[in-house]
Amino acid sequence: FNGKTSMVPAIPDAVHTIAFWSKNFDPFLRGGYGQILAKKGFHLFFNFTVNSTSSILEPRLPPLDLRLDQAAALREAFGPGTVQWRFDPICFYTVGDGSTHDNLADLDAIADRMETLNVKRCITSFMDHYTKIKKRTVAIPGFAFIDPSLEQKIEVLAHLKAATQKRGMTLFACCEK
Repeated sequence: FNGKTSMVPAIPDAVHTIAFWSKNFDPFLRGGYGQILAKKGFHLFFNFTVNSTSSILEPRLPPLDLRLDQAAALREAFGPGTVQWRFDPICFYTVGDGSTHDNLADLDAIADRMETLNVKRCITSFMDHYTKIKKRTVAIPGFAFIDPSLEQKIEVLAHLKAATQKRGMTLFACCEK
């Protein structure tokens, strides 16, 4: 931004942690990239977004159970505390018949599995209605995202807090009022 080029060392002594963020760590796991980096002395951390089985909301992703297996594989390979769960974004939407839906139905199943992995943090937010998202969803007949009321958001967050808290997790909101 300032027009200057800087050299930043990318060696284990100069890098505290490499953080990865994905909805699908399968290529990373299959490629053994984490083991390669760990052998070089890097510490790894994973922001794993897992929030729905919906093929409308999550096209081209493996089934939920396989993604949860990926979370287990990351924890097994890199230790407890290396996986952070993102239930993000929370979405409300309508479909062709006018019915209203959300992506909260899988919350408890995901939270149960994350609890078995000793995941201690869950980060969430509500979907932002970006122009690019509106352009992408135009191709789906009758589909539209809904921006819930503040009261509805508070209710959802209270439910999510209770669900995570009873499993020993702390809930954090990302970029929310």
